[in-house]
Amino acid sequence: MSRFHPRDFLRQMIFYLFRIFPIQQNKIVFDNYFGRAYACNPKYITEALLAMDSSKSIDIVWTCLPKYKDTLAKGVRYVKYRSIRSYWELATAKVWVDNVRKRTYEKKRKKQFYIQTWHGAIGIKKSEGDAADKITPKFLKIAKYDSPQINLMISNSTFCTQFYKRAFWYHGPIAEFGYPRNDIFANPKQKISLQVRSFFNIDSSTSILLYAPTFRKTSALWDQLVLDLPRLLLNLEKKFNGKWVCLLRLHPWAVKHDANKPIFNSKIIDATHYPDIQELLLSAGVLVTDYSSCMFDYLIQKKPAFMYAPDIQNYVEERGLLMDPFTLPFTCATDNDELEKQVLEFDIENFIKKTELFFSENELKEDGFASQKTANLILNIIDNKPTSSNQTEVLE
Repeated sequence: MSRFHPRDFLRQMIFYLFRIFPIQQNKIVFDNYFGRAYACNPKYITEALLAMDSSKSIDIVWTCLPKYKDTLAKGVRYVKYRSIRSYWELATAKVWVDNVRKRTYEKKRKKQFYIQTWHGAIGIKKSEGDAADKITPKFLKIAKYDSPQINLMISNSTFCTQFYKRAFWYHGPIAEFGYPRNDIFANPKQKISLQVRSFFNIDSSTSILLYAPTFRKTSALWDQLVLDLPRLLLNLEKKFNGKWVCLLRLHPWAVKHDANKPIFNSKIIDATHYPDIQELLLSAGVLVTDYSSCMFDYLIQKKPAFMYAPDIQNYVEERGLLMDPFTLPFTCATDNDELEKQVLEFDIENFIKKTELFFSENELKEDGFASQKTANLILNIIDNKPTSSNQTEVLE
């Protein structure tokens, strides 16, 4: 039996109280990963809406933690995540846009429209219903409550669409628009890479390695991974020439355990709190990760990527995998010696061929206009126009 939380009961009562107020037809409320940063698919949809709404007739609200307030774009209204005000905004908005589960006290009204973009597209690790025997009863309850509320999900591939249908307890429309956050790769802007370099004080002659491991449930990250980053940087210099630095970005759930580990210096830089990982992926010359779905976003650029998974047997038991990591476009190393060999023997032409075949098999749909398509759909909802005009992309 799940534990009763009086605060959640109080939140539910407050939320239901606000439902007596009329829905504001022009209001859209966004959230990214429980209020963590102005980023991911919701950010890029917001940017597209701001560009399209020249008359400023729509009210764009972001619920996020106070430390991210100043990262919001001009024209976006900030509301503190999980504040009483945030419940009022949700209860009276016409459209919700999120990339993570809603809490059980957040009850959508019949005339509201909830778009779920999720925070991972093509991915290697099991999640949701595929890992039902491994996730907590609390999360299972939240997931099964949330899915029936959703009006539309956004997908970037047949793989992603099938995942939603199979494992998400969801039976509604799925729009194969591509992932809004991946538009950045189809329409790269040099100023973004310059901003990243300026933020971390990295000069233009230095190449960037992004190391972005996912979280572990059972123990602290560094007890498991022991990736020799200085050795890896030396090998990158041998293979690709020039100077290299590493931006190390931890998963949000791992931060409280590992972010203060004293390993950072002028060549290994803490990028955990940089708000938008897509900007880091765009700026990096090489990516190393393990089971994170960011590897498949990064592959769109066809830049070198490597998988480092020394704990793969434990991880399979803990979480489970959907794919054999040794058959993917990038190599998979289980120790530092293997990783060194794979870096030094890297063949870019073979890598690109494998990447193109992989995306073809999984029917990737990334044309650089996912943000605009989703924004147009939202504007149609606000204007009470049909939302399924393109039947080749919106699947019932």
